[in-house]
This record gives sequence, structure tokens and C-alpha cells, in this order.
Amino acid sequence: MKRVGVLVGREKTFPEAIIKGINEQGNGEVVAEYIKLGGVLYDAPPKYDLVVDRISHEVPFYRATLKRMALEGINHHQQSLLVVS
Repeated sequence: MKRVGVLVGREKTFPEAIIKGINEQGNGEVVAEYIKLGGVLYDAPPKYDLVVDRISHEVPFYRATLKRMALEGINHHQQSLLVVS
């Protein structure tokens, strides 16, 4: 199963719609959810296959976390570049 993490601020309409769309069209093979950030465990395996980023341009900690995820091999799409068809 592939996992998509959505990293957002306080906005609600876009993230809810994209998560719902991915989960409906993923048929259990692709699952989307909000990313919950807290303490960083450097030896933990990557949780997501793809990250949709809507907020890291405003929060330095998020930028650093996304850089670490990229080094671990997670795909990163900033803003609304992810297309769900």
C-alpha cells in the first residue's frame, strides 16, 4: 500500500478534498492522510511514499523535515502540483 502525506497549515477545503479524492480513487492501494509532525526519530523508516506540501515555505522546521524526508527517498510535491485524475 502506498501512503500520501499532506502537509498543511490551517486551511481546510483543499486538503480535505485532496485526501478524500486520493482515498476514494486509491481503492485501498493508495491512502492519504495529514502528516503529524513531532519529535524526529532518525532511525524510523519513512512513513510516506509521497508528500504534498502546502506550508513549508512559511515554517522553517517543516522545510528541514522535508529535506530529511527527501534524503530518505520520499517524493515531494510543493503546493498543488499533485494531480488526481
